[in-house]
Amino acid sequence: MTVPPPDHPYADHPEPGRKPLKSRGPGIAIFISVLALIGVVIIIWMMLQDRDEATDPSVSATPSATPSETATETAEPEPTETAATGGTGTPDDPYWLDQEFIYDSAIESDQSTSAGVWDITVTDVVPVDLTDTAFEDLGCYAVTGTMTPTAWTDGEDGPLATDMPIVSLETEGSARAVPDDEGLCDLSGFDDYTPYTVPLADGWSQGALMFVAPLVYVTSVDNDVFAVVLGEDDFTLGEGIYVSPTARFE
Repeated sequence: MTVPPPDHPYADHPEPGRKPLKSRGPGIAIFISVLALIGVVIIIWMMLQDRDEATDPSVSATPSATPSETATETAEPEPTETAATGGTGTPDDPYWLDQEFIYDSAIESDQSTSAGVWDITVTDVVPVDLTDTAFEDLGCYAVTGTMTPTAWTDGEDGPLATDMPIVSLETEGSARAVPDDEGLCDLSGFDDYTPYTVPLADGWSQGALMFVAPLVYVTSVDNDVFAVVLGEDDFTLGEGIYVSPTARFE
């Protein structure tokens, strides 16, 4: 085929069999831009997914310590030794309230030949009113407790009431509150108790005696109670069996 010279009128025409190149229209450019935008979005989405997986605590966190399969056994605490409670009945170490002790008249009393023995428990010491307020220089206490005879003189049908211990109080003023034999103390609140005097008031059998002992004292001296005293000699300080008015046996 003969190529026309450059100055030929058809020099700009393509050779036969070849189509002229068409210029890209605006639609193609838009399509390419959309594809590029989609690619960018996909790349950003993948990057975000990678970051979420890296920060997910359920994926990256690992336990710092493995729990033991069995709990550690704790040692049993050693028992703490506690001092024995109660006393021995002396002025320096009196028995306590609610502590049972033995009174043997053949041992504790120098005035008795009886072998009377009693189990005694002193339960309380409380102030009570006078039956006659005219006695301004006197006051009253009531001592409560139980007394059970366990032995008595051979040949006797039971213990002798006169060999039961006198109940009195020793006060901080080195004085004694003594048995109320005149009925000066008001015992109206002790209906379940037998009034205790020497000789003992009527109403006691030879079984356990739940007693209330009314005691009078002179208000002009220090009347804070130091101890309950049980013994035949109620005027000699230091004699008899002593019981604390405050310490309680459990």
